[in-house]
Amino acid sequence: MPTHFSPRKSGAHRVAAIALCRALLSQCRALPALEAEQRNALQNIVRNRFKQARYEQSTARLKRHFETGYHAIDRLDAAVAGDDASRTYILSALDQAPDKLKREPRTFLPKKLRQDQEKKQKAAARATEPATPKPSIFDRPLPKEQLSGRRHVPVLFNAQKMPVLRFKKPQPENLSGYIAHRARKTQRRHNTRHRIEDELEIAKAEDEWDRIIAPHLSAKPQQGGQVSRKLKKEDAEPRWDSAVRLAKKEISDKLGAEKERNREMRDKMQGIIDRERELRDKEKADGLREKKKAWRARTMEKKRGSAQSQAGNPSSSIISSIV
Repeated sequence: MPTHFSPRKSGAHRVAAIALCRALLSQCRALPALEAEQRNALQNIVRNRFKQARYEQSTARLKRHFETGYHAIDRLDAAVAGDDASRTYILSALDQAPDKLKREPRTFLPKKLRQDQEKKQKAAARATEPATPKPSIFDRPLPKEQLSGRRHVPVLFNAQKMPVLRFKKPQPENLSGYIAHRARKTQRRHNTRHRIEDELEIAKAEDEWDRIIAPHLSAKPQQGGQVSRKLKKEDAEPRWDSAVRLAKKEISDKLGAEKERNREMRDKMQGIIDRERELRDKEKADGLREKKKAWRARTMEKKRGSAQSQAGNPSSSIISSIV
């Protein structure tokens, strides 16, 4: 393999390493007369050693790692077969191994799984938190103490025949998604109504055809060769257009109710704008009044200061009077 390629990205290298790791772990589990704690520690040593060498680039060190792994496989195979010397060697090596190798290795989840786990944790945290009521747009106008700057009057605009209040730019992403969802829902209803109108014409044609052939289908021979062409009311079939008209009425009622809700919402939003504009004008007038009052106070303070200075220096007043 070329030296500028990482070994862990090679298929042959990965297959050999994974096969060696699985063989070591399976033989560790198959080793007889071991306590559960010793078996887990032995498997953790294998996992930690492979994890430490997963980014190894040196060919010489990789060769030594594989040779060590194959030698361990031979020892484990002999111990599983009943060789006491190999079993004693493995137990002594296990006792001499550092404690950090005997601990279970830390696992790192893939990025996608980590993101899903973080989302679940945040959702669980939000579920345990007490629910705080979100402020409604109908609670406006807000007091001046809750504003961070000047009061801005919102703008009412028509978005796909739906009234929307815009408080600032840019438009929030969730509001754009809600407008698009409502527009698609309304368009589906309009499409359904147009389709029902086309089906209503077909149903009318079917009813007309039934009216034409009904006398021939209901003709029954009577005594004296006379034929009765009257249909009994209990034998009459329902009309084709009855169900279609009912469906059209249902979808029209939904569209009408939506239009009425939009009209009511528009009036409420217009009321918010009127109250915001009225309060803005009042605050603006109060601000101008305060500015004029402060200006008059500064002017009077300057006049009093100049009068006191002239009273303290009479020569200046004489000179000013001569001039």
